[in-house]
Amino acid sequence: MNLVIFGKDRKFNEYISNGFRIYDDIRITVCEQAAGLENILCRGTDAVIVSVCLDNTRDIGELTTLVNNNSEIRIFLVGDNISQVKYLYLYKSDYFICVDSLKEDIRYCIGKTRKQISDKKLRVSAFGRFEVFCGEEAVKFYSRKAKELFALCVDHAGKYVYTEEAADKLWPKHLYDENVKQLYRRAVNKIISTLSEYGAQDVFIKSRGACRIDKTRIECDYFKFLEEPEKNRTLFYGEYMFEYPWSEPTVANLEFIAEELDRSRRLKN
Repeated sequence: MNLVIFGKDRKFNEYISNGFRIYDDIRITVCEQAAGLENILCRGTDAVIVSVCLDNTRDIGELTTLVNNNSEIRIFLVGDNISQVKYLYLYKSDYFICVDSLKEDIRYCIGKTRKQISDKKLRVSAFGRFEVFCGEEAVKFYSRKAKELFALCVDHAGKYVYTEEAADKLWPKHLYDENVKQLYRRAVNKIISTLSEYGAQDVFIKSRGACRIDKTRIECDYFKFLEEPEKNRTLFYGEYMFEYPWSEPTVANLEFIAEELDRSRRLKN
């Protein structure tokens, strides 16, 4: 779960951050300026925490305006007086966390939020050029090889990609030695850091000497075609990850499936 603490008071930010440290799977981002908030919110944020203890109603108003553009993001207000609960309604917020019962209220809010938020799914386009999207935003891989390794994992449709195979396909001109293993590990770490920015790091699974994707958390035209080829015949038009030479065997298999479907339809007609 990805949470953003929004506020100009650094002591408040630190105090609230400490309240969430009991959760190993919660990623906290602190934002002190409204100018940088919009960019953070569009990258897989589940909730924003903001204080009503301080004189910052203007900041809460700016926050509410931004969050209203994404109904999936929740707002947690932190207050030190029960009378401040009125701000829940005034600013269309979701939960109120009282400073005097911080840990108990945090547990309650997180428990409720876990039940309400849906699993984040990536959308992958494999037919044609390989692209990855989170919502309507294209996922920006800052490493070309990290993107290619992720594409190879998609090509394996949930099965493991082992280091030796990744090295052979991504660095074919290199000997399989410690330098190539280091390149592989670097690509794996780049995938994790990239997906973490979009709150989708759980899609990618690494283990000793291998990596794979959680296929159930990805919406992909390639998967749809394989699962129900007759129903989704029109998805495949002859191109598949054409920028990667190692994709050719998969293209041949897809073409065979498509040709068999077309032949079957012709015989029926």
